[in-house]
Amino acid sequence: MAACVGTVNTDPLQVAQASSPTFTLTSASGAQAISATAMSFKTISAVTSDVQSLKSPRYLPCFKKELATHGASLFGHGLTYVNSKVTVTPGKTSTVAGEIDAVLQLKTAAGKPVVLGITEVLLVRRGVEEALTFTAQGKPVTATVARSFVTQAATDLARGTATISA
Repeated sequence: MAACVGTVNTDPLQVAQASSPTFTLTSASGAQAISATAMSFKTISAVTSDVQSLKSPRYLPCFKKELATHGASLFGHGLTYVNSKVTVTPGKTSTVAGEIDAVLQLKTAAGKPVVLGITEVLLVRRGVEEALTFTAQGKPVTATVARSFVTQAATDLARGTATISA
């Protein structure tokens, strides 16, 4: 992504990463999952660079290209990428760097359509990034559900602790 967007690849500057388990809820309307990943970097400028990438006008086309290339492999074997609708919204606070909302259209090997709604919110604090990922079948996780997790994670991160267990 960094090469496509034209920014610095910050992966070599990452010094630690921790991920929560994936918490799932299955109901009549489909399955929903919530997970979090926190990453610590050697320098504050690495986090600043990642935030600037997200705000770049090149980010959205590069992200869509990545989904088309690798999207199906991210969500299970036997799925084929068909199409996606993606929006990127810059963050409105110093802690919330931005949000990516995507609706992925995939299909199984038998041709059955599969629709996944994905929301990823990037939270930042000096040298730390935390990505909260919400995935649901058919449509994105409701804004109310996502907002409660994002609010708690942003509060924790501002205090200096990443929330990797919801």
